Amino acid sequence: MTPKLILVPLSGADTDRVALETALTVARRFEAHLEVLFVTPDPKDSVLVLGDGLSTLMVEEIMTASETVWGERRKAARQCFEALVAEAGLRQVAGPEGRTGVTIRWRETVGRADEEIIPEGQLVDLMVFSHRPDHHELRETQVLESALLYTGRPVLLAAKSQPTLGRIVAIAWNGKLEAGRAVSAAMPFLAAAERVHILTLCSAQTYGGEGGRLADALAWRGIAAAVSVIEPGGAPSFAALTRRAADLGSDLMVMGAYGHSRVRELILGGATRHVLTHDGPAVLLAH
Repeated sequence: MTPKLILVPLSGADTDRVALETALTVARRFEAHLEVLFVTPDPKDSVLVLGDGLSTLMVEEIMTASETVWGERRKAARQCFEALVAEAGLRQVAGPEGRTGVTIRWRETVGRADEEIIPEGQLVDLMVFSHRPDHHELRETQVLESALLYTGRPVLLAAKSQPTLGRIVAIAWNGKLEAGRAVSAAMPFLAAAERVHILTLCSAQTYGGEGGRLADALAWRGIAAAVSVIEPGGAPSFAALTRRAADLGSDLMVMGAYGHSRVRELILGGATRHVLTHDGPAVLLAH
């Protein structure tokens, strides 16, 4: 499905700009609308996390501190949003009536961000997040995990702004369900790409010929793809894939997000965990 409705959750962190710029790159390519969402935590949740036994004064102080911190973060996110709108000359809209071209809208709500992302994400075509390899804020990780696990929608994750996105696409392919869903979500990018590379790791878990099967399926759709079977050597498996993707000049990787839920936590597989700690090209993930 061509992404026409893109959700960009912001948090007031310095990574917000990357998320917005990456989302705008996609929106311009597909003439999409950007929904920019900021979720302010309910101050009462801060008290609940700390448990019972707090005095009335302590409760008030904690709630006031939470309101102050998240008021500043909301301000930072809104400033980032307004700056992008001004610099890119984007048209802000209140609703979909009569919308043409690239548009954008700011929205905000109160609650737990990792819970709010689920109903919001289920209604869009794509969600865009940013990350830094050295940035592991628990709240943002939980939001990303919820987006991947519970929305059924693809996530585009970028560590930096890129001059191009989707010109040369690398697919990390192992023939599993999650990889198939990622490829399906990436079809608009694959169809528009100048070059597509299928990267299959040679391992006990992956049959090297899987890449050829995918290349044949893509050819039926008019998409030519080159296949590479990679020997990981001593490197971790996904590190070998990302290294080959970089050598090929890829500006977008497509891969399945592997893991399982347990008490609303995602136990990330090695490949998915690597994505969160590397600063290579943007990665399109699907679970």
